Amino acid sequence: MEHSRPRLCLLGKPDQYLTLLFVARANWELVHSKHVAARAAAIAARQAKDEGRAGYDKLIREVVRQIQSNAKTSDAQRGALGITIADAVATPVGAPPTRPLVEVDFSKRLLHRIAFADERTPTQRTKPKGVMGAEVGRTKVSGWNGIKIRDSFAREPLF
Repeated sequence: MEHSRPRLCLLGKPDQYLTLLFVARANWELVHSKHVAARAAAIAARQAKDEGRAGYDKLIREVVRQIQSNAKTSDAQRGALGITIADAVATPVGAPPTRPLVEVDFSKRLLHRIAFADERTPTQRTKPKGVMGAEVGRTKVSGWNGIKIRDSFAREPLF
């Protein structure tokens, strides 16, 4: 700040401005150091919380597994504990709202590579929710008798 004294002389009353600047700077350094300390404490507290949660999750999952595997535990008891009650019957998933797009690669002799994607996201390999794969039909012709084969694939198949 001392190097500012000649420039502050141009404004008049340089000592008054220097005093105000020193006080303001000291106040800012005080609150800034408190902020830095509080931020470091918050980061340390979050790390401690995450580490504590990891141990708690591991233990609670082990206890829940034991409760779920115990044949004497009823669904009412599971519900009272707030743990998952398994469905007796699997819930069917409806037909997807979109259809698969199919691309067949014939670039290699006697090899057909079939790639499929969802029509909503044709550039990605994601499947709609509830879809396991696509059913692909092929026909092998030997002489006059054609043999029809149907396969299901969850990923890109190679024929």
